[in-house]
Amino acid sequence: MQIIYHEISPDALALDLVTSELIIPIHKALHQSIKASQPDLPEQFVSRCISSIAGQILHFIRFRDIIMGYSNITSEQQFIDEMTEHITTFSLQGIGSKDYALCLCTYPLHNIYFHKFPGGFG
Repeated sequence: MQIIYHEISPDALALDLVTSELIIPIHKALHQSIKASQPDLPEQFVSRCISSIAGQILHFIRFRDIIMGYSNITSEQQFIDEMTEHITTFSLQGIGSKDYALCLCTYPLHNIYFHKFPGGFG
């Protein structure tokens, strides 16, 4: 995670790589899911929703131990499952979707952000 934080900072060395291999694919997947749920949303609003989702994910990663401590979550898997469900439900409600069965995570976000990224952070 530290590598990602560094590579999205102003003095990043591999920002282009992080952007092309991580940020853009996730943005596209989320954009597709949001538009499937709410096709009439303006593009700028959709992009802001994606930024909000990313912010939620980063928050739960950064403060995982603290959140697990005060919320009586006892296992990593429980944390992953509960936070993935929360972010999905909260975000779907935020975009005005009534389709809570739609999984916002067509790109397996719970694996990328909360567990293991194929490149090895987690």
